[in-house]
Amino acid sequence: MMTTKELINLIRQGEGQFVEFKDARIKPSALAKSLVAFANTNAGRIIVGIDEKTRRPSGITNKEEVLDNIHRAASLDCCDPAVGISVVELICEGKVVFVVTVPYQYESVFSAEGKVLIRRGTENVTASSHEIIALSSRRAKLKYETTVIDETTLDDLEPEKLALYRKTYQERRGRVLSLPNTSLLENLGSISKVKGEYKPTVAGILIFGKFPQTFLPQSRVSIVRYPTDRVTRDILDSREIEGTLPDLIENALSYFSDRVQVASVRDIERFGSKRQDIPEYPLRALREIIINAIAHREYRIEGSRVLIKWFASRIEVMNPGDFVEPITPQNIYVSQPVHRNPNIMKTLYGYGYVEGYGDGMHIIREQFESHPLKPKIPKFEEIPGGVKVTIYAANLDKLKPTTLEELDLSAFELNQRQRKAVEFVVKNGQISRKEYVKINNVSERTAARDLADMIKKEVFVTNNKRGWALRYLLKR
Repeated sequence: MMTTKELINLIRQGEGQFVEFKDARIKPSALAKSLVAFANTNAGRIIVGIDEKTRRPSGITNKEEVLDNIHRAASLDCCDPAVGISVVELICEGKVVFVVTVPYQYESVFSAEGKVLIRRGTENVTASSHEIIALSSRRAKLKYETTVIDETTLDDLEPEKLALYRKTYQERRGRVLSLPNTSLLENLGSISKVKGEYKPTVAGILIFGKFPQTFLPQSRVSIVRYPTDRVTRDILDSREIEGTLPDLIENALSYFSDRVQVASVRDIERFGSKRQDIPEYPLRALREIIINAIAHREYRIEGSRVLIKWFASRIEVMNPGDFVEPITPQNIYVSQPVHRNPNIMKTLYGYGYVEGYGDGMHIIREQFESHPLKPKIPKFEEIPGGVKVTIYAANLDKLKPTTLEELDLSAFELNQRQRKAVEFVVKNGQISRKEYVKINNVSERTAARDLADMIKKEVFVTNNKRGWALRYLLKR
């Protein structure tokens, strides 16, 4: 509860993003605009009984009437929906004032006199259409996934994909989906009846559509891989992924599982006697992050996509749409899940991509904390128009052997020259053909044959250079 001292300090600071002064004679309809603006933007306080020009208490003579006007201003008489408030009576400079607190309310988008208002500095302004859409998206009220796409028909859905969904659901969830196709699609939010005719929804096209990008070109995943930690013109690889949401998920996951480096080590002191595979990125956590980006993104934004940038020491996953309130970058690892696209999530549950228990963020954190090399936990942040997740690579160089004894070469049947080359690479990081000739006192032909054999046995890999720049390195 606010004290008189805190009230005096608040009045001295003046009006702003979180505070407004009102005369006791304010009309309910006018007060409602401030209540709505605070409710749509952030928590705030309105101090009633303050002269707006002098910023001094003017007092309240008829407390019952003013209190009635305050509650009427917050009710359905003036707001849609009603705004939750609390009112405290305080004495300031010997005069009665009411402190009206508008708490953080993320469940609804509020309006007064048919207008959605937001707080901007000391002003209550009418939100633009873009701001209304953004606010509705953040509060999971947009529900674009339920939108019927006018130019589609049921022929744009693929019956075989629904049959696969039934089969997968039975395998993953242990239950048979006995509903007829039309009833099942309606239950999943994939179709909706319009003027007596069933038509696909956005969710239906995204999951069961024959060619989803025909109607929703923004539904795609772009992956680009850079050789360093900066964006450069030179890239190592890129991939454009289209199809249904299961296609996007499977192909994106396959791309990374095929390319993420994995160190196979046997370190008795750290990992025990068994050989252990240690990935550069925890693959289960990477899976959760990619699925989240595809499942929770805002699909209404035209020209958008899920963009994944893979740098030398990190991966950045960017998806359209702000965090759904009350989730923030600060509380995301401890918040309960809030779904922007509940129908999509329901269907992905049937496919086995999500579990629906809200454990995804816990899994991500646990995977990084339990990784032997302890890479930094992924960082979530807001960017203009969306969310970015930065996933940090583990430093596999920490696992490089420092002596020949730390390597287990018994399975490779290397000759003495080859073992000598391995020892050279352990000490120096790489070896050229010329260096191989020198340390073993052999011909170029013998060196070439030995090195080719070590490539075949997967002891060495090359740096993908040619001629004098070609080097051989230990395969992780």
